[in-house]
Amino acid sequence: MKKVFVDTNIFLEVFARASQKSNRCLKVLETQNGLWTTPLVIAEIEWVLRAGYELSKETIVMCLRQILSNKRILINHRNDMLEAVSLYELGTIDFTDCINAVDCKRNRVARCLSYDHHFGHIPWMRRLEP
Repeated sequence: MKKVFVDTNIFLEVFARASQKSNRCLKVLETQNGLWTTPLVIAEIEWVLRAGYELSKETIVMCLRQILSNKRILINHRNDMLEAVSLYELGTIDFTDCINAVDCKRNRVARCLSYDHHFGHIPWMRRLEP
């Protein structure tokens, strides 16, 4: 079976819009096998739902978990993305920084050069300033 890439706008149709197009997108996500997307798409979905549609963090977390739990959709580093969503849900850390922190954990990088103080609140990170 050939993979089919699912872009950000397909997910946004389902989560943020209501039209015939949205219904078609939902049907594809619920029924088609071989769908594939990337962590970058997941990050873009969070950003658009937050900055563009001004949805609450709870709603965004629910949307991201819905995508990440859909076994029809193949996603690189699915478990890392789920961990990033959990870190995002519990703290005041930007979602992209959560993804970076989880990636650091996976790659055994324990120190971080950053002026973002929230990195200092992540148990496996030590924030350093240049």
